[in-house]
Amino acid sequence: MAAQEAQAADVTSSRTAITPGDLARSQLPAFARRVERALETIRRAAEGHHIGVSFSTGKDSTVVLDLVRRVTPDAPAGFFDSGSETEYDESYDLAEHYNAQAFTSEIPLAEMCRRGGYWGYEHPTEPDVTYDWMAYLVYEPSYRFALAKGIDTMAMGLRADESAGRRVNYRRRGKLYKVDGEEPVTHHLCPIADWSTSEVWAYIAGRGLRYHPVYDLMAQAGIPREQWRISVLLGRSAVNLGRYGFLRQTCPAKWRNLAAQFPEIARYT
Repeated sequence: MAAQEAQAADVTSSRTAITPGDLARSQLPAFARRVERALETIRRAAEGHHIGVSFSTGKDSTVVLDLVRRVTPDAPAGFFDSGSETEYDESYDLAEHYNAQAFTSEIPLAEMCRRGGYWGYEHPTEPDVTYDWMAYLVYEPSYRFALAKGIDTMAMGLRADESAGRRVNYRRRGKLYKVDGEEPVTHHLCPIADWSTSEVWAYIAGRGLRYHPVYDLMAQAGIPREQWRISVLLGRSAVNLGRYGFLRQTCPAKWRNLAAQFPEIARYT
């Protein structure tokens, strides 16, 4: 209750990511049933499986981590670190707060871009190199995390309303499904796949969870809530979703450092 009261005080004192409406929604019986269904999905997954959480430090994975640990308190969490130049500084603090172990890419994202001359970097050492970005940034650190912690089921904060591909995957496979070719991981668990953005924030508000502070900066900058994302700071998705512009607004020092090295990103702000 004290955490909720403090959260409410923050809402009324300044513009934050959480709204009074989020706090009100969190108290509704219908929302409580929504949460219980997610917890039941996790309970079923926990029968015979060892669950780990892929923790991006974003709002969705923050909620999933809390839900999973309500069922299995010792569930490990892994933060897949692309390198300090392309992660928000605050992400490391949040990962430490939630006891999420960092698994850093074998080659940091910014270094891959320098080697290949991406985004206008002027002195590439391997101008013809082609990287499998997902392999370096997701699959390989995920494999190390699962192997180190003995995980066979990876819980993630993927939601159907974020993209057409995720909607199709949810309709076809549900919230807990078997995956091939990702051993030692054999199953994916997406307990909030059918949640809305508003429900995610209601859960954070109701539980008094610590969340990424950059969301408050996004709220203060007037960025539409549905466009708030915490992700790597250098990449094609930043172009498609306007994130370079958001980065310039919310974290100007981080933006200046990247733009000085990779001047082409300035075209997308």
